Amino acid sequence: PAGSDSCTACPTGTYGPAYTASACEICPTGYYSLTNGSLSCTACSPGSYCPSKNSGPIACASGTTSTAAQTSCSTCPAGYTCAGGSMSSCPMGSYTSNGDCVTCPVGSYCPNPTLDAYTCPTGT
Repeated sequence: PAGSDSCTACPTGTYGPAYTASACEICPTGYYSLTNGSLSCTACSPGSYCPSKNSGPIACASGTTSTAAQTSCSTCPAGYTCAGGSMSSCPMGSYTSNGDCVTCPVGSYCPNPTLDAYTCPTGT
């Protein structure tokens, strides 16, 4: 810093974008730095979230997911299953229940994994 007689490393959660920088900058939302003296911040990876700028990524819970550089995970959308933070589409002939793909039961039909199962009319 200006007027100082020594250099001080930027603390975790911040970075010094260049050796000539006069001040540390705070990591952007969804990014983090774990070491003092970082020259840059790291984006939180997909399937995890980073609620703090000075702690590493936390894996999304089952039934939730995230894209890169997020501070929270979101509920898995209908028609998909989410495990370990990654999202996979449910196959035709199934529907989603509590974030899981469920095979359409006998006596029902499932035209779209994003919709609930429909009961077949009597005689079909």
